[in-house]
Amino acid sequence: SPGGDSGGSYYYPDAQVRFELCETTHTDTEIKVMPVWKYMQSFTWTLTKTAVDGSQQPVKMEDTVSGTLGLEGGTIKFNQDGQYTLIATAKNDRGKETVLSKTVTVYPVIDLTFDLPKNTHTDKSVTLAFTPEKLYGSDIVWTAKKDGAAVSPADILDGKLENTGGTFVFKTKGCYTLTAAITDKTGRVFTHTESTKVYPVAGIDFKLPAASHTDTTLDVAATLTEVDGMTVDWRLTKNGETVALADELEGTLTNDSGK
Repeated sequence: SPGGDSGGSYYYPDAQVRFELCETTHTDTEIKVMPVWKYMQSFTWTLTKTAVDGSQQPVKMEDTVSGTLGLEGGTIKFNQDGQYTLIATAKNDRGKETVLSKTVTVYPVIDLTFDLPKNTHTDKSVTLAFTPEKLYGSDIVWTAKKDGAAVSPADILDGKLENTGGTFVFKTKGCYTLTAAITDKTGRVFTHTESTKVYPVAGIDFKLPAASHTDTTLDVAATLTEVDGMTVDWRLTKNGETVALADELEGTLTNDSGK
C-alpha cells in the first residue's frame, strides 16, 4: 500500500560438509582427514566408540587418538583397537546443524616377538610361548630355513610349533631361521624372524679292559663323532680322585689314539 513498509526474508543455505575416512586401519597407522566445508559458520569434531551391545558411546578425542582435527582436518592415529565413528557437525549462520559421520574399524598391531638362543645344540630343547589373546583369533604360520634354503619345520624339528608356540629340539646341526607370520582380517601380514646356529653333540667312544697290569701296554683307540676340529681333553681318576696323566701313565694320548 502507498506509504507502507515492504518486508522480505534472507535465505540461509544449509551448511555442507564432506570428508573421507578409510573403512579399516591399525593402531600404528596415521589417517589423514581432509574436510570440505561450505556455508559453515562453526564446526565441531566428535567421536564415538561402538560398545559390546552395539550402542555408540561418546569418547574424548584427546584420549582416543594421537593428533588433532581442526578446520582443515588433520592427521590422527587411534590408540586402541575397536570400531569408531567420526562425526563432523557444521552449523550455518542461523545455527542449523548438518551432521556427517563415518565409521572406521581399528585393528591392533599383532606382536609376534619371540627369542631363539644365539647358539644351541641338538640335545637342547627350545621353548617358544605366545598368549592366544594377543593373536586376536588369527593363526600363526611357521616357516623355516636351514643354511639359507627353505625347509619344512617338521623336517628340522623334533616337536611341534603351533599357535601357542611349542617346545622342540633341532634334529641336525646347521644355521636355522624361524619365521612366525599372521595375516589379519584386513589382509595385513605381521611377521617376526629369529636365527640360531645349532651345533652337534660331540661324541667319543673308547674301550679299556676291566683289569690290567703295570707291565702291560694298552692300546687306546678312540672313535670321535661330530668333533669339528675340537681337541680331546684326556683326564684320569685313580681310586675316585683326579690325578695327573703324566704322574700315572707312561706314553701319550692324542686326539684319537694312544698307548
